[in-house]
Amino acid sequence: MVENILKKNKDKILISVILSLFIIVFNILFSSVNAENIDTNGDLQNNNEATAINISEENNNSSNIKSIFDTKALNDMYKVSDDKFTYLPFIRYATNRILIDKEISGLGTMFSGATIEVNSPTKGLQVMFANDTVRVNSNMEYGIIFASNDVIIDSTIDKPLIVFAGKKVIISENAVLNDDIICYSENIEVNGKIKGSLLGASANTNINGAIEKDLRIETSNIEVKNDTSINGNIYIQTYNDKIDIKDKYPNAIINIIKSDKKALSYGVIMNSIISCLLFTLVYVIVNRKTKGKIYEVATNKTKNNLLFVILCGSISLLAMPAIVLLLILLSVFGLYAVTVPLLLIYVFGILVIGLLSALIVGSLISNYMSKNYFKEKSAILNTFGIFFVFMSLHILSKLPYVGIYVTMSLVIFSIGIVFAYIFKREKNNVKSEEKN
Repeated sequence: MVENILKKNKDKILISVILSLFIIVFNILFSSVNAENIDTNGDLQNNNEATAINISEENNNSSNIKSIFDTKALNDMYKVSDDKFTYLPFIRYATNRILIDKEISGLGTMFSGATIEVNSPTKGLQVMFANDTVRVNSNMEYGIIFASNDVIIDSTIDKPLIVFAGKKVIISENAVLNDDIICYSENIEVNGKIKGSLLGASANTNINGAIEKDLRIETSNIEVKNDTSINGNIYIQTYNDKIDIKDKYPNAIINIIKSDKKALSYGVIMNSIISCLLFTLVYVIVNRKTKGKIYEVATNKTKNNLLFVILCGSISLLAMPAIVLLLILLSVFGLYAVTVPLLLIYVFGILVIGLLSALIVGSLISNYMSKNYFKEKSAILNTFGIFFVFMSLHILSKLPYVGIYVTMSLVIFSIGIVFAYIFKREKNNVKSEEKN
């Protein structure tokens, strides 16, 4: 179960990190944009550009903003008290510790190579990334916190809090959370008071404090101090069938997840056979309608552009979250008329190609096998050979441990094949035309 939880956490952390990195890149792209300074009396100062620049730097403070975000990076420790904030959303980077020793407000993002300590109140949404530990010793309004090690809450949080921690989340005895907390960590320890609900996942959960509303968690082990700690509903999802808190909370719902290791049922086998028969039928119909040309062209383009196929498929798949976020953010800046259709086309196209990956890759393999091995056979044997190709791919994708890699490879190759078919020229045709 712990591996399952960590996989979920990694996906969510990856999406959030990609979003933050995109904000950084987006800020850098716009950092070179400066406001143009024009004399209000109509004199354009064309004869002395250096003088105009000096005047703009001294007098036009409001137009001297070089970035959409207020950004600053330090190679050492960063202290908020040493900084001067603007009204802009801010981003701060520090290779060492970050110390919030002065009240801040607004939308902020902080990256620390070590720890982050919150010793002064914060208002607005603060997003924090720490390579070590985050300690919240002062009041916060909103918070999204990521830490490789621990997150320690020892203050009052007014509104919802989201926490991802690699090792432990500790809500101390002095902590008061006035709203819900969503928490993902290897260990969760509640010693203080949560006025909202606790939702999330952990390997080990200890409730020594109080939760006024619900506890909804996926965990391997849970300990609750007494029968008054949780006032709301309790829902626990676990693989550990020995978990039992019914003596303290009779109405608690405990869902035991049982790993299904049963043999293949008749229905599963029939569904697999029917799917492969449908793929075979589609292949035969398309092959006859196009006289084999579409598969021949796709096969040649794939063989002649194998590196392009692999790179294009890998980049399109792995960069999908970043591309989607890019298009969404561009739509926020007024380009929705272009970005929304592109977003729909891209996501829909990748999903369709991914779902049909076995058909696309299997069709090219079938075309190659038919041309080189099944050509001299009867139509029935040829069709059976094609069915065998699709069934082999289906079985390989269902194998334990190996199946996920086979499926990923099929998706990558299918995306690359489609892109190569659309954007690449067929080299064989070009050579034949040159000979003629």
